[in-house]
Amino acid sequence: MVQVFKALERILVPLIVFTAIVLPIILIARYRHNERMELIRQGIHPASLIPSVPGKKSLPWGLLLSFLGIGLLVYSIMIPEPSGLPGGIICLSIGLPLLIYWKVTKPERERLTKIYEEKLLAESASVVKKTNESVQESPVTDETDTSPEETETT
Repeated sequence: MVQVFKALERILVPLIVFTAIVLPIILIARYRHNERMELIRQGIHPASLIPSVPGKKSLPWGLLLSFLGIGLLVYSIMIPEPSGLPGGIICLSIGLPLLIYWKVTKPERERLTKIYEEKLLAESASVVKKTNESVQESPVTDETDTSPEETETT
């Protein structure tokens, strides 16, 4: 009986770990795909919604790699085996430049974000204006208008 559990453990543990890693990735990709397809069905190009901004993704990746590098360096200091040292140095040497790039591109990101927000405000104002014009152009029925039957009797 114990051997059966050990055999199942050898199979189930990697399967559960694999599923815990791969399943969220698949679900997120499917959600994004469905969202983009819905935007395309509505006639909206998905890339037009999000402006391309320099350094947008460098902050999370820079933080992740920098802290991973620091963690590996601390690990290699605490345990005399130097296996974490090269990985820590590599992660830090990639993460820190990403953080510096994020900091350097901040004025450009702010400028492009301001332009994008102004564009959105202008588009929303034009939509409101078109809506108001279409409401004003729609025919208004006059309820005081007399019907032909009433005019014949008078």
